[in-house]
Amino acid sequence: MELKKKISFIFLNKKIELKNLKKNSINNNYLKSINNEKYLTVNKVNKFDCLSQEKYIKDIHKSKKKYIFGFWVNNKFIGTTGLQNNNEGRSIGMLIFDKKSRGKGLGKIIIWSLVHLLSKTLKYRVFYAGVNRKNIKSLKVFKSLGFEIFYVKKDFVKLKLNFSKIKFPKYINNIKILNNNEK
Repeated sequence: MELKKKISFIFLNKKIELKNLKKNSINNNYLKSINNEKYLTVNKVNKFDCLSQEKYIKDIHKSKKKYIFGFWVNNKFIGTTGLQNNNEGRSIGMLIFDKKSRGKGLGKIIIWSLVHLLSKTLKYRVFYAGVNRKNIKSLKVFKSLGFEIFYVKKDFVKLKLNFSKIKFPKYINNIKILNNNEK
């Protein structure tokens, strides 16, 4: 589904935007990254290509239970995040595909912006995230925002966040929730 709103703010003097991901946002950097992510390619025979990703985005936009957003820093597309409404709750995930942007605290910012946007626009209050137990960096990101371990199953950790317990990241200001066509 496409949300008619986006979030914009300043983080460490950088303009941040989280908005609906569009087909024309797909670029070589994005494709290269998702084809190198082990958890995305485990059971995949063919590589992801532009057409398969355009179809993937189109299918999400048609869905009534899924959202996908792009994450821009100073107008550079560096990552994606999304939400799936399923039987187990609202599950979120993210990928910062721009390697130069990793390790700079942006994982925390992308998740916070998604949770904040969906809480303010759709009044969602509870979120879940599934993380591989060995992915210590992702676990730290979610925990640093207030997610708590909900359960552990083999190599899988499910975390839960009640919006009232979200931890506001430092250095964010000038937060605006805008219509998609607003600057």
